[in-house]
Amino acid sequence: MTNSPLTIEISGRIYLFIPLAVMFIYTAIWYYRRTNPVLPAVIKTGLTILRMAALALTLMLLFKFSLLWVKKAERLPELAVLIDNSASMSANDKSREKSPLISSILSKKNLELLGKLFTLRFFAFSDTVGEISEKGLDTLAFDGASSDIYSAMVNAGNIIDASQGRILLLSDGAFNKGANPERAADKCPAPVFTVGIGDSIPPKDLSIRCIEANPRVYFKDEIPVEAEVLGYPGAVSSLILEDEMGRTLARKEVNFTAGALSNAIEFHFKPDSIGTRVYCLRLIPAENESSLENNLRHFSVEVMENRIRVLLITSSPSADLAFLRRILQRNDNIELSALIEKSAGRFYGSYPPPHASEYDVIILLDFPAGDSDALFTSEVLKAVENGRGAAIVPIASFDSRRLQPVQHLLPCSFGAKGEETAVRLLPESDIPSLTNFFPAGISWAGLAPVNRRRGWVKFRPEADILLRFENNEAALGYTHLAGTKIIVFGAYDLWRLSLQDAEHCAGDSLMACFWQSCVRWLAVRQKEDLFILQTEKTVFSAGENIVFSAWLYDENYHPVSQGRVELEIEAPSGNIPLQLKAGPNGLYQAENRFFQTGSYHYRGSAFVGTDTLNTGGEFVVESFNAEYIDAAMKPEIMRNIAASSGGKFYLPQDFSHFMEENQPGVIIDEVKREFNFFPGLWALIGLLMILALEWSIRKRKGLL
Repeated sequence: MTNSPLTIEISGRIYLFIPLAVMFIYTAIWYYRRTNPVLPAVIKTGLTILRMAALALTLMLLFKFSLLWVKKAERLPELAVLIDNSASMSANDKSREKSPLISSILSKKNLELLGKLFTLRFFAFSDTVGEISEKGLDTLAFDGASSDIYSAMVNAGNIIDASQGRILLLSDGAFNKGANPERAADKCPAPVFTVGIGDSIPPKDLSIRCIEANPRVYFKDEIPVEAEVLGYPGAVSSLILEDEMGRTLARKEVNFTAGALSNAIEFHFKPDSIGTRVYCLRLIPAENESSLENNLRHFSVEVMENRIRVLLITSSPSADLAFLRRILQRNDNIELSALIEKSAGRFYGSYPPPHASEYDVIILLDFPAGDSDALFTSEVLKAVENGRGAAIVPIASFDSRRLQPVQHLLPCSFGAKGEETAVRLLPESDIPSLTNFFPAGISWAGLAPVNRRRGWVKFRPEADILLRFENNEAALGYTHLAGTKIIVFGAYDLWRLSLQDAEHCAGDSLMACFWQSCVRWLAVRQKEDLFILQTEKTVFSAGENIVFSAWLYDENYHPVSQGRVELEIEAPSGNIPLQLKAGPNGLYQAENRFFQTGSYHYRGSAFVGTDTLNTGGEFVVESFNAEYIDAAMKPEIMRNIAASSGGKFYLPQDFSHFMEENQPGVIIDEVKREFNFFPGLWALIGLLMILALEWSIRKRKGLL
């Protein structure tokens, strides 16, 4: 680093400045050489100096005087070394482990040579990216759960000085997170030089790539599980399905014929207990298999009680009641209780009536009527308000005023009962798949008409519509508000729809399919707790980043951001405390990584003032790592990254060529600072003050 001497710069034309300066000095001396009256030498000298100062300031107004300070610094260009720290770097390929190849490239000798050419900055990446020191190279574990090359390149490109800088990427080119890194190469401010780590020929390895299973099932229902197994031609193995106790539930052979690299295996089994159950799929190792880390996968299933308890309440016997009872009682998964009101608070077949809160679904068929018992009606509506799914079919005796406590949850409002008319029903054109309760292949035009009261049921704009009348008015709609699902019919005598269905007795009619699907949908309740704590899934890979998210609400379900949320995780090796950080809208989050496999249970506590709320859950950490799937080096990706950014692709044995071909030399940075003397305003003020002082002295001494 060197500093240049101070220099003075003068703007304007120098050939004018020098003659004017000489002339001004001579004029000042000549002017006071003789005075009348004669003045002492001291006074004449003072006046001469004042005149010279005035003339100097005049020059400063005509020419710009500045002091220029120049600082020059020499530095080396930056080299950002991106090191793949994912688990694929610790996998064996055809030749040997990959991590020693990185160690050889970043040997002490090579780092010394690179340090003479570049200022080195090191970045380790897997699912995240972070800068590390040179000493941190020895601590790399190569156990990251995923590879995000794109983010690593973008971060390095934003941090380093791109002026003659370089990016050196040490990776196998395999990525399973983030965008395609070739897209980042096009916009990278510095050329990317890539070194392909590993062999491009895939190793002989079997792996369970993915598992497809319904996360929510009913107890004792047979559920399918499909797994995609990756392998190599000629490989032979067995895939075993096991429960939490290690008991074998199913076993199938896996064979890879010539040219086959993937095999889809399907199992069917019935859960034997209720709750969150964890199962595993295990591959028997093949002969000479390179890695066993990806032969075991876990998946979880929430097993719900299959008997849905349905309470059917009606104010009087009717054809719709008889039809509904036949349809629902034929389904073994539905436990039906029917209440027929014969007078206020008294029902046929049950006294006292059962508590509505004990049921999963409540069907109000022409209930409540005007004279229905107020206490029992209030209990039923309270159960609906607390999250029980409800279906409402208003007929002749139905009194909509009795629904006032749940009016805000209804998909409709009620007007005056108009004329009864017969109408045909048509399905809505774009019913969501989750609420499409109607079987395919139905000829709606051939179905019998149903009855309606004009102007009685008026669906709100925010309601989701499933059926419409011929005149395009809504006939059947639902809402899902505050955790409560309510579906309302704008028509009655629905039993007529099955009159022309030859398969009615077999349970395949339109309304049979609708009611069975509708009841199951209504039975699934969404938790509306004041304190919710969860992870994004229940099965994680060892080393995978796990985010714990909590939501905190007050009694009116307004988000609370001023609380405190603590988490204690019961791990196989002991308890681990975590403090969740508060975010916007009542969200609290914390994250951690766990490398020990096994089951983990967590319990969270939320503190709001003097109140404490508690909840919890569980998850599983398995040894499987997605990095072990297809761990071969991807030369095409590495070449494309280098070519798109203006760099070059190397193999580990050719890395010395990188240092020979990249010797950019030093960069000289020049910093200039300019200091202006006497800006124009101050020079003018100074000139006026000097002239005023000179005039004052001349006047006192009697000079003309």
